[in-house]
Amino acid sequence: MNLRKMPKLNFFPTPIWPIKIDLDIKEDLQKFVEKTPSVSKSNIGGYQAPDFKNEKFFNAVQANVPTIKDKPFKIVSLYSWVNVNRKDDYNDRHTHNSTDTLLSGCYYSSVPPNGGKIKFYDPRGPLMLGNTFNNYFNIPEYIHITPINGLMLFFPPWLDHSVEPNQSYVERIAVSFNILKIKYEKT
Repeated sequence: MNLRKMPKLNFFPTPIWPIKIDLDIKEDLQKFVEKTPSVSKSNIGGYQAPDFKNEKFFNAVQANVPTIKDKPFKIVSLYSWVNVNRKDDYNDRHTHNSTDTLLSGCYYSSVPPNGGKIKFYDPRGPLMLGNTFNNYFNIPEYIHITPINGLMLFFPPWLDHSVEPNQSYVERIAVSFNILKIKYEKT
């Protein structure tokens, strides 16, 4: 039996949906940062503030959220927060996991060169690390996505991720979000 000619089936995929959008909310973000104090969550250094409410942002998420053709929905509740990473600031490994969260995501409003990649970790856990199977088939422990201005990512809320340090002296500004409640449309 020749294994090289056998089909390969991929079970338990972890989808990440990237889309480039045109959204001008820089002025709104600046006003939000000026009036809202920072909190400490996953950010190491930098600025992170909860409860960013912005109609243009909400509409952009609604217009681009991945849905199943036979199960379209409208977002009823979106929780979002602002992250500003300056030189050497980063975000520790974390999830947005909650039984109330359908999808998580991030929108990159302003990204300088070397502003820090987002790193998504293999969700199968520590049993996969250093495993002979992974080494032989070259399966990485994590993948990087290099953000660009206007990139919006959607991903499962349980997916571990972190953000590498910003190596630039220019701020990287992003809005993270969780889609909490939805209303199914009739098809």
